[in-house]
Parts: sequence; C-alpha cells; structure tokens
Amino acid sequence: QVLGNLHSSMGNAQLELGLMEAALSSHQKDLKIAKEHNLVESKSRALDNIGRVYARFGNFKQAVKAWEEKIPLVQTELERAWLFHEIGRCHLELSHFREARGHGHTALTAARASGDDEWQLNAFVLVAQAQMNLRDYKSAVKYFEDALDKATLIKDTAAERAIAVALEEAKSLLNKQPKESPSEETKKQSIIDGNPREEEEEEKRDAEDMEKETG
Repeated sequence: QVLGNLHSSMGNAQLELGLMEAALSSHQKDLKIAKEHNLVESKSRALDNIGRVYARFGNFKQAVKAWEEKIPLVQTELERAWLFHEIGRCHLELSHFREARGHGHTALTAARASGDDEWQLNAFVLVAQAQMNLRDYKSAVKYFEDALDKATLIKDTAAERAIAVALEEAKSLLNKQPKESPSEETKKQSIIDGNPREEEEEEKRDAEDMEKETG
C-alpha cells in the first residue's frame, strides 16, 4: 500500500509537469498493486487518476473507460456526482450527446442527493449543452435558467456571465426554430416546458439508462 501511495503521488506530480506517459505509468503501477492486494480504495484512486490523465490530454475514450471501471467503487453521492459529470463531459467532447445528457442527469440526481450546489450547477450546464447539440433548444433554455439560478445562489459571478451568454444563444435559436414543424430530434428529446414532473421523469429515465449501460 505504501508503494502504491508513492506511485500515486509521483503520478500526480508528473501530471502537473505535463508528463503524460510518465504520469500514466505511475498510476497504472498503483492500479496493479491495488488489484493484486485487493485494495479497494487504492483501486478507486488509481482509476480516478488514470481517467484524469487521459482527459487532460484529450484521450476521452480512454478516460471514459477508466472512470466507468470506477463506478462500482463510488462511496458517496458527491463522488458519484463528480464522476458521472466527468464521464458526461468526455461524451460531450466525443459528440456523444445522448450519452452526455444521460450522464448529466445522473450527476444531477446525485448532486441533489448530496446537497451540493456547485455540482448541481455543473450538471445543469452539462445537460443544457447536450440539449443544445441535440437541437432541443426549449430544454436547453430550461437547464441554462436552472444553472443561472444556481450560479446566482452560490455567487459565482464568472459562471453567471458565461451562462447568461449561453442562455441568450439558446433563446435565440429557439425563437428561430419553426414552431409548426420541429425536428424529429427535438420531438424525441424535448421536455414539456413548465412541467417539472415531465422533467423529473426525463431525468429518471436517463439515469436508469445510464445505470443499465454502466452496470
């Protein structure tokens, strides 16, 4: 375990220096030791760090693979919120917008359960961005509005400014979208505006889908 801790610390330092291969090697050594000695917490830490290395250098597929292996090892709702958000961000980068939305909903559920406002904010933004790419602008507006409210609540002025810009863009695109003939994608993805129950059901379905896919 001491040796694993050493490899982990070295990997973190190497990552900060931009040494991807060295950092990855150190964290993989930590993971190997954890698996050999059935050290659950160390295994979770190593997978966490391996995912971070891959994500930092833009290898999002490998980051997802590492973080998905970590899912059964999650201990708290806050950790779950962070993990599903990060996996969702990777899917967003990979243009897997449905998967990004689904992981965002799971992250939001966990963030609400943990009572953490910052991760609720992050999850709202992730879902909104996924919906923008799915051209479900009505839903995107709703989630950006929720994100803006949360940013205001926690007094994150930088986030408020960025979200306000994104919200205006979503509203503009929504206004330009023909109301009489919405796209098929919009029909499939749209959440009925002004109906919290519909929104909750959509989030629940996405969260359940993510549970099935990630096992």
